[in-house]
Amino acid sequence: MEICPDIRTVRLNRKYGINAGLTKQINNSGKLFLYADYFMQSGSRLAQAGVLYTYNLDAISDGSNWSITGGAVVRLKDAVIPVIKLNSDKLCIGLSYDIN
Repeated sequence: MEICPDIRTVRLNRKYGINAGLTKQINNSGKLFLYADYFMQSGSRLAQAGVLYTYNLDAISDGSNWSITGGAVVRLKDAVIPVIKLNSDKLCIGLSYDIN
């Protein structure tokens, strides 16, 4: 009995992806981000689009660059995904949940 198949026989189909995005500064403390993705691999297709708003927290911080982002992504024929993120200069922590 073979526990691990020969790794040389594993082949993945090519994956193609197209994406686009647009960021618009709304005012000194906020910007809007729109984006869309489309992926194809073998017989599978995935399309999603989202809108996110980022609010700059610099006015209340200690001089570091902090912001908070919220929005939603729609995966066509599948899910709505609310998103919230806390961003700094070097780190971003986010939370999202797929609602089917």
